[in-house]
Amino acid sequence: MEKPPSDPRCSRRDLFRVVGSAAGASAVTASVREGHAFSLLRTIEAPTAERTVPTVCEVCFWNCGVVAHVRGNRVLEVRGHPDYPNTNGRLCARGNAGPGFFRDPDRLKYPMVRVGRRGEGKFERVGWPLAYRTIADAFQKIKAEHGPEALALFYHGKGGPMLRTMMVALGTSNYAAPAYAQCKGPRDVV
Repeated sequence: MEKPPSDPRCSRRDLFRVVGSAAGASAVTASVREGHAFSLLRTIEAPTAERTVPTVCEVCFWNCGVVAHVRGNRVLEVRGHPDYPNTNGRLCARGNAGPGFFRDPDRLKYPMVRVGRRGEGKFERVGWPLAYRTIADAFQKIKAEHGPEALALFYHGKGGPMLRTMMVALGTSNYAAPAYAQCKGPRDVV
């Protein structure tokens, strides 16, 4: 019997084999204590912290305890607060990436409205009243053209309940929030 030609794409089994091997290799080479996103990138030339500042993570609603390592007014890295009872000194991936939010050159610092064509990357700084009006007009246009069911929200964080209330007021029940498995759960597994 003639064997069918092999498919050049990666099979599901091959994919799991590669992913499993990579995960195993990283588990062997990375210590749990050194698994903080920014401390892994530290070099001898990297600035050292002048002080530590106890605070909380504001990336989501869990508000985990954090110790920020700071030099001047710059957060160099964050670690889970060792005395915070819900985290035992750990943070989730988003919490560990917190300092990147401050340093990202594309981070939004004020409202922006696109002035060029979509994808062109041209934006103009505007005030909050115009930004809110632009959003409200776009929501009303979608609702008028396609019905309220065309609006959906996947929320997370402290503003979530307020945004969910807004979606209900607009006439849609298409809203959801992440589960324990996307945030706190992976951090607690360690």
